[in-house]
Amino acid sequence: MSLNSFFSKIFPTPNFLELSHVGIEILPDVVRFIEIKKTSTHLKVGKYDEVKMINPIDFNQPLSDHGELVNSLTSLRKKHKLKYVVASIPEEKTYLFSTEVLKGNDKAIKTAIEFNLEENVPLSLDEAIFEYSIINSSDKNGKVSVAVSVVSEQVVNNFTDLYLKCGLIPVSFLTEPQAIKKSVVKNNDTGTYLLVRLGATKTNFAIISENAVQFASTLGIGGNDFTKAIMKQFSVDKNEAEQIKKDRGFLKNSENNNLFTLLMNVSSALHDEIERIYGYWHSRRVADSPFLYPEISKIILCGKESSLIGFKEYLALSIKTEVELANVWSNIFSFEDYVPPIEKTDSLDYAAVVGLASSNFDKK
Repeated sequence: MSLNSFFSKIFPTPNFLELSHVGIEILPDVVRFIEIKKTSTHLKVGKYDEVKMINPIDFNQPLSDHGELVNSLTSLRKKHKLKYVVASIPEEKTYLFSTEVLKGNDKAIKTAIEFNLEENVPLSLDEAIFEYSIINSSDKNGKVSVAVSVVSEQVVNNFTDLYLKCGLIPVSFLTEPQAIKKSVVKNNDTGTYLLVRLGATKTNFAIISENAVQFASTLGIGGNDFTKAIMKQFSVDKNEAEQIKKDRGFLKNSENNNLFTLLMNVSSALHDEIERIYGYWHSRRVADSPFLYPEISKIILCGKESSLIGFKEYLALSIKTEVELANVWSNIFSFEDYVPPIEKTDSLDYAAVVGLASSNFDKK
């Protein structure tokens, strides 16, 4: 079953739902949302907000039993008069695979995917919800290559129960990598990139090629690990450690050598994961086809933690590839038309919710 058919079955969607919904995501340490509104000339930012969690969220437990989370979502709903949401599913709760199927209409392709689904994910067809993107179409063999994202119905129900308990109605879900891709990669861009979202408690990785998510992974290391290392190394409290991290970051000079070495050691796991991903993608190029798996041309960073001074340069030098900070508004508006109220550095944390909110304006 696809996500669209799942939700249309549970929540018949009247036309007025297209008028107002927000993108919302729940991370282990924060709940965040944003609204994208349409004016007569361009899209713009509407409401937005975030609430930090004191108690980390465990996605393996019933979310509706997490009192702090329920209270936070309910407060956001009341404060901002929210009702309809497009929400994300954490990457850790999704499965991703690629396969070839015979060309056909949407129904025929989904039927072909269903036939092969249990060979690729540890879920039965009855408990799986999926969506797909076409990544290549070959006239020679009459087949198309598709990237398939799969979520268990149990996971979707867990999030649905939570939102309904808080008085919010989920219109649809996107996986975390899909949501990020929708905001930081241009809709018509078919290039091949590695997206890296460095958050406070985890880092998401995703390879985007032919404007589809073709690989995704998550590492349980984030900006908080930098802060903890600084606290321990320099015997300072959390606030001072955060300030040191912000002011000096990955600057490589004689005065900052101790901090640079410390942060480089902490981030070695990030470096190793990126190298592993590059190795995986290269192996697919060799084993399958350079045409289907083009070289990764650059790394795109998002997440506020990725804007640390010198971090982009450190990655570019160590991975030996181009690295840039994302523009999360790339599919929303031009800065020539509109300047958003969120600072560029802060906007990096809004990559996923911007992608979610922008789905309201996808061409039908």
